Amino acid sequence: MPGKFAEFKNELLIALAAEALANSDRYIPPKEAADRAGLTYMAGWVREAVSKLENEGFVEALYYKGDGPDGGMDLTVTGAGWDEAERLQGARDGIEDQAVPAAGRYVRLDHNSQEAQQAKEAVANTLKGVLGNNDYAANDPEDYEQRIAELESGLRLLEAIRVRLDAIKTLLVGGLKYLAEKFGDAAIGALATAALAALASLLGFPI
Repeated sequence: MPGKFAEFKNELLIALAAEALANSDRYIPPKEAADRAGLTYMAGWVREAVSKLENEGFVEALYYKGDGPDGGMDLTVTGAGWDEAERLQGARDGIEDQAVPAAGRYVRLDHNSQEAQQAKEAVANTLKGVLGNNDYAANDPEDYEQRIAELESGLRLLEAIRVRLDAIKTLLVGGLKYLAEKFGDAAIGALATAALAALASLLGFPI
C-alpha cells in the first residue's frame, strides 16, 4: 500500500541522488529510480513529485512523450537537491552508531591505496562469481539480474573520487549482504563476505 505522498516525494529524492551518484554521466528516469528503490506509489505520484521537486529547485527535468502518467521524464539533481537528500537521509536513519559516519555524508577514496584496490577486486570477483553461476541465472533470473546490476553499479561507485555512504549502502552493501546470506559458505557467499570485509577496511568502519 502506498504511504503518504510527502513521504514518497522525500524518498524519491533520496533514490534520485543515489542513482545520480552512481551514474553521473546521464539523466535519470525518475520512475525507474523509484522502482529500483522499491518505493510504492499511486499512478501519477512520480510526475507530481518531480514537479514539486523542480519547483523547489532540487531537480532539473526534461519532459518528452512517454508511456503512462509517470513516463516521459529524465532529470538531474541540483546542488540544493544533494543537500536536501543528505538532510532527509540523515533524518530518516538517525544516529545508529556514533562510530559510523551519517549515511548521507561523502567519503573520498584514495584509488592508489591498497584498501581501495582490494575492495574493487573483491567486488569484481563477486560479480564474476554471480555471472558464472548458471544455476542462479536459470532458477531465479530476476534476482540474478538485479544482483548483477547492483554489483556493476557498486563498481562504478568505487571508481569515483568521492562517494556518498548512502549510495554504497543502498547499491552495494545491501546486495553483498544478501548474497552472503543466500549462498552461505558456497562460492558466491564466500566472495560476497570477503567483499564486505574489504569495503569495511576501505571505509574505516563496520558495515
